[in-house]
Amino acid sequence: MGKFLLRGTLSSSTGQVIDDKEYSFYAIHGDTSLETGLNKRIYRPDENVTLKVKATNFADISLENAIITIEVDGSEEYYKSGLTIPTGDNFEFQIDLQQQKEAILSGAK
Repeated sequence: MGKFLLRGTLSSSTGQVIDDKEYSFYAIHGDTSLETGLNKRIYRPDENVTLKVKATNFADISLENAIITIEVDGSEEYYKSGLTIPTGDNFEFQIDLQQQKEAILSGAK
């Protein structure tokens, strides 16, 4: 599963586009989701990158003792263990990162 994009276009009978809209949504297997995003689309060289993370629990029971780890170029930048997310709730945070070659985000429950 993953992120999907729903696109709609309203056109006249002559084919002229009157309006169009896009809406993104997620479909997941399981009871938890992990969403990531950046605070903007374009960065200048040497500018910090702000990573936004949101873990959501869709299960009928609380998620107990979860772990979230962010690694950048093999070095741990963020680690949170013993995380509890109640039913229907989420855990959100953001972290500022130096521009690097690769970032790895992982979670465990």
